[in-house]
Amino acid sequence: GFNSGTMNLLVTNKSGVGMFVWSSPNGVQPVGGWSSEGAMLEQALNDGSSNSIYSLTVAPASSLVYYVAGTTNIWPFRSPTTAQWITTDLSGNNAYFPTNTTISPQGVLVLPVPPVITQQPSAQTVLAGQNASLSVTAGGAAPLVYQWYFNTNTVLAGMTNATLSLTAPTSAQSGMYSVLVTNQFGSVQSSNAALTVLSTRLTVQSTGGGSLLQWNATAFPNETYWVQLATNLNSPINWVNIATNQADGSGVVKLLVTNSPPAGYSFYRLLFH
Repeated sequence: GFNSGTMNLLVTNKSGVGMFVWSSPNGVQPVGGWSSEGAMLEQALNDGSSNSIYSLTVAPASSLVYYVAGTTNIWPFRSPTTAQWITTDLSGNNAYFPTNTTISPQGVLVLPVPPVITQQPSAQTVLAGQNASLSVTAGGAAPLVYQWYFNTNTVLAGMTNATLSLTAPTSAQSGMYSVLVTNQFGSVQSSNAALTVLSTRLTVQSTGGGSLLQWNATAFPNETYWVQLATNLNSPINWVNIATNQADGSGVVKLLVTNSPPAGYSFYRLLFH
């Protein structure tokens, strides 16, 4: 498939003339919606004929683009006597377009645009019970079709949108997620995005003096531990110490927090010495 690079026009028996290119998103004639791409550079073939290659570099496109070439930069359009479009793909290979790619006698060429991912899905960490979503942004000729995968090979049935939404995923759904984007001209696979679902080990009980935090974890009797806060769980996480305490004689980890957490801080963790 052709996405960007150099487009070439092989012109026979017509060397030494100016060649110009216009583009349009829909290929409608007459010329009202067309915009100039500029003059093409000529390179004579020097094969004893009057044949030349005319070239013009075009930018990447995120939708179908129609191109037309002629011997003037103003209309009315004057077509070369005999011309054949040649395009160079991203690997430097020439792709010859058959006559059915032209939609008018004036030599309009449609360049197919395969899908391209412009923003990969990002890793996400959530607590069990929270919803999770992963998104991809892609361009290319519409319509684009999406299919999400879990751990590379498992097809997620019904997950066919640009955004993958998971309602209250469990720790069993922790893993790698990717999406295949397809259109009529090709397909592209996204990179893997890690979803981490953390089990809920903290209970919070409101009391008259503040919030009582108790973890479903057992420490050694009288072991020192730290309680930390963070604003989110996206790496790198900036944890802030809010308290240091000791487990009681039976190893129960319990802390009474008398002050409200700072604005924006909503994630706790427990560290042992």
